[in-house]
Amino acid sequence: MHIDFKKINFLGIKSGREWLILLACLLFAFCVWLINALSETYSYYFRYKIVAETSLEGRSNMAESEDIVVVSGDATGFAIANSELFNTVARLKMTIDPKYMHQYGDRPDVFFVLGNDVFSDFTIAAKDRVAAKAILTDTIFFVYPKQAYKKVPVIIDDDFGYASQYMPTERVNVSPDSVIIYGDESLLAGIDSVFTEKVSIDGLSKRIQGVCSLLPVKGVRFSEDEIFFSQPVVRYVEHSVKVELVTDNVPDGKDMILLPNEITVTFRQPFSLRKEFSGGDFVYAVDYNDYLSSMSTYVSPVPVSLPESLYGIEITPSFVDCIVR
Repeated sequence: MHIDFKKINFLGIKSGREWLILLACLLFAFCVWLINALSETYSYYFRYKIVAETSLEGRSNMAESEDIVVVSGDATGFAIANSELFNTVARLKMTIDPKYMHQYGDRPDVFFVLGNDVFSDFTIAAKDRVAAKAILTDTIFFVYPKQAYKKVPVIIDDDFGYASQYMPTERVNVSPDSVIIYGDESLLAGIDSVFTEKVSIDGLSKRIQGVCSLLPVKGVRFSEDEIFFSQPVVRYVEHSVKVELVTDNVPDGKDMILLPNEITVTFRQPFSLRKEFSGGDFVYAVDYNDYLSSMSTYVSPVPVSLPESLYGIEITPSFVDCIVR
C-alpha cells in the first residue's frame, strides 16, 4: 500500500501563507522563551582584569592586575552568554584603600592585595554586572611604578560678595591646604601652587562652606580632586574715634612735632560685641627711626596697642608731617 504524505495535513493548513504564519509564530514563541530564560539569574564563574586605583605616595595611582581574577557570583543569562560567546575577560575599575596594598618581596614596584580584603570593594564596583559571592583568586598582583611628586599649596579662586553690614572675619579656610602633585619632573618644576575653580557667591550674611574642584593641569595628577572651603561671616557696626599720637625712639636733645598730632581711627566691631571704645583704647605712634629712613618728612603712624575682636581698622590721615628740632 502506497501512502502519499503530501496529501496528509495534520494541522489543516491549506496554503503556503498559512505555513509562513505558523513558522513566524513558532519563531516568536522561541524568542520569548529565550529572552525569559536569559533574564533569569544563574550562578557562574566570571573572569576579570582589575583596574585598581589607589594612592601610594610617590607612585602612579592606576594599575591593571597582572593575572586574571576569578569570581563566583550570580548574574543574568545575558551576562553569562556574553562572556561565553565572546570568551571575553572583562575589565573592572575599582578603588582600593592603600592599607590593603603590600609590597612584594624585593620587587619595589610590585604590590599585591588579598582577595578577601578587597571583596567588599569589588561587590560595590561590580554591582551592576554580577552579585559576587567570593573572589576565588587568593592574591592579586599590580605594578605601580615610581613617579615624581611634590607638595604644593592650594589657592582658592574666590569671589564672595557680602550683604550690607556683613563682612568676613578671616581669610577663606581650605582643607586640605596643600596637595601632592604627580607627573614628570619637568612639569612639576614649574608648579608652585594649584588653584581651585572659581567660586562666586554674593549677598553673604552667614558662615558658608562647600566643596570645589581643583583646576586640572595637563600631565599632572593630584592627590586630592576636591577641596573643602569655609568662610566665617559676621554682622558688624562701624565706629570712629579720635586718637592722639605719641612719638617713639626720639633721642635725647631732640624734639619731634607731629602735624596733625591726632588721627581718626575707623573700625568695625561684631554686632554681638556690646562694648563702646574710646580714643584711649588705641595707641598709635610715629617712630623717629621711620622718620630718618623716610625720603620725606611724612611718616605713617603704626599701631602699638589695639583692642581685640576688631576688623577693618583704618586711619585718617595715613601720613603725618614730622618736624624735628
